[in-house]
Amino acid sequence: MGKAEMRYAALEDIFILKLIANREQDIEDCEALAPTGLDYEAVYSEVEAQYSKTGTVEEKIWVTYIEEGIGKLKEEFGLVISIADRISVLADRYQ
Repeated sequence: MGKAEMRYAALEDIFILKLIANREQDIEDCEALAPTGLDYEAVYSEVEAQYSKTGTVEEKIWVTYIEEGIGKLKEEFGLVISIADRISVLADRYQ
């Protein structure tokens, strides 16, 4: 068969990307991911690490999409995401 290269993404990364993409099905997908034992501290660490990279504030608008998605999870599904307040602090820095 030769060399095979396999790549995968952690569920936490998929969660982040779906919150940022904010397509119609994404919030439902995030709701389905929530009970899988997501490591929200890992989610926050990645978001914070990416936010802290150099770049203009305008380039960091994506953090507001994450905040919005977490808000939708609470409003639509009653999910309380433990890192919501810390994500809001990052989003407030953007504004």
